[in-house]
Amino acid sequence: MLKTITFAIVHFSVAFSVAYFFHEKAWDAYRAAQQQATNLLHLN
Repeated sequence: MLKTITFAIVHFSVAFSVAYFFHEKAWDAYRAAQQQATNLLHLN
């Protein structure tokens, strides 16, 4: 049972880390696109 519990802990930790990485990457891309759009609006 201990092996199953430690496997689950490691599995969820890694899954959370990967999901968090891609979540941050997506938000960085979104913020960059928003900033670019704001910059283009201010040039006109």
